[in-house]
Amino acid sequence: MAATAGAISTDANGNQYKVVLADDFSAGFKHTNWGSAYDGGVYSNGAFRWSASDVKVASGEMQVSETRHANGSWSAGGFNSKAAGVTITYGTVEFDARVETAQGTQVAILMWPKSDVWPRDGEIDILETPKGTALHTVHWAGANNQDVYSSKLSGIDTSQTHHYKMTWLPNLIKVEVDGKVTASWTNPDLIPDGPMGFGAMGYVANNSQAWLGGGPDSSTPSKVTTHIDNVVMSQWSGTAPTGGGNTAPTNPIPVKTTLGSGSDTLVLKVSQDAYKGHAQYTISVDGKQIGGTQTASASHAAGQDDIVTVKGDWASGSHMVTVNFLNDAYGSSAAADRNLHVDGITYNGAVVAKGTADLHSNGSVAFSLVDLSNTAHANSDMLFA
Repeated sequence: MAATAGAISTDANGNQYKVVLADDFSAGFKHTNWGSAYDGGVYSNGAFRWSASDVKVASGEMQVSETRHANGSWSAGGFNSKAAGVTITYGTVEFDARVETAQGTQVAILMWPKSDVWPRDGEIDILETPKGTALHTVHWAGANNQDVYSSKLSGIDTSQTHHYKMTWLPNLIKVEVDGKVTASWTNPDLIPDGPMGFGAMGYVANNSQAWLGGGPDSSTPSKVTTHIDNVVMSQWSGTAPTGGGNTAPTNPIPVKTTLGSGSDTLVLKVSQDAYKGHAQYTISVDGKQIGGTQTASASHAAGQDDIVTVKGDWASGSHMVTVNFLNDAYGSSAAADRNLHVDGITYNGAVVAKGTADLHSNGSVAFSLVDLSNTAHANSDMLFA
């Protein structure tokens, strides 16, 4: 495997990536890459339990199995790099895979949120194999936090070895198989925007799951295995300026994000000065954090803004909205300075007065809102951690 951790590459569109994980499994199961395999607990469909014995490295590849036991019960394996603390927020994942096909079993080779909060923080199924078909799916949360998804069939014969590549950017998810694009999504509202890990999980259907063709039968072997090799996961570091040589995200793409649920709506315009990575922050209302750690993308210098919609049910009266900047960085010049900017806020459609702030160091800015029959008045007060 040619890729090594730390290697930097640039694609045809100027997007730069840094390898954070590269594993050809020649050295066995590396806990530094994968943590511990899933073990214990019956899956929600009642058809199988997780077992670490269904995950192993053999013949120089990762093998994830579904196993029928002597009493007729089934177990399945699963693993994910987030268990080792290895995640990306936007980037690429490449791997080779061959999926043994059998009645009532499938595999999901996927990106899963570090937070484990699903469906709020999304899911990217690079490959699923219901009924032996090739399915590619993106999941996100609907207005009532229900699972919403978009799936695309590609017709690939998953029982043969193929090279898969997923590209995940703020305005694009793309799946390629053997160099050919088989699925893509470009709506930022459905694209996950938080840290995710790469992994795979076996799956055994129950008899009522028609989309999987029902459960195993007498034709199903006692062990069904997915074979994975040559995994490379890379973090997106932005778009290089003309001439290259700068790995900072100097021309990132604005994103749209929705956090929480409820009838009241806060909309924040957020941008950043990027330097050796993106600015990260959290948003809280009345001391309660809404959503996880957010990653800014829009360029303040270019006049861009990320649009962050925060939903909730807030009663009439005073409320405090706090934006906390988490990862300041400075490289001894104005051109090498990571900052966060709040460029405007609306509350239930009304513009918040003094709803802007520039954060040049770690800490928070608080905006005091007064809800008076859907009229918002505000002032801001800088608070430092």
